[in-house]
Amino acid sequence: MNPAEIAQRHREEEPKRLHDENDKLKQRLKLLEESGGSVDDLTQKVEKKLQEPDAGKEVEELKSQLTREELRNKRLMEAFKKTSQEFREVCYQLTGYKIDIPLCQPGHRTHKHVCRFPTRLPAVCCE
Repeated sequence: MNPAEIAQRHREEEPKRLHDENDKLKQRLKLLEESGGSVDDLTQKVEKKLQEPDAGKEVEELKSQLTREELRNKRLMEAFKKTSQEFREVCYQLTGYKIDIPLCQPGHRTHKHVCRFPTRLPAVCCE
């Protein structure tokens, strides 16, 4: 391998190694404070604590996951509105009838059918 590549890889790995070491030292200090200075099996306790998921990290991960899902849901709704509008337009072009579903009271659906060639008033159907 090229010595420059080895040095580059070492520089890229060094911050992660230092961050991990810092986390271990913080856990060790926290355990020492909790146990009142007792050093019995301290290394094993630190390793066990590091293996357990941190509540703060878990909350941050869940928040980021929630944000991603909300963004995904928003994009899906936008795509649905666009395709449903295109579908309504195609139906209007093929059949000559435009179907509108205006917002009304919850539980009551009203459909409005408008003919391209109006010979009478628009039909309103209630379910």
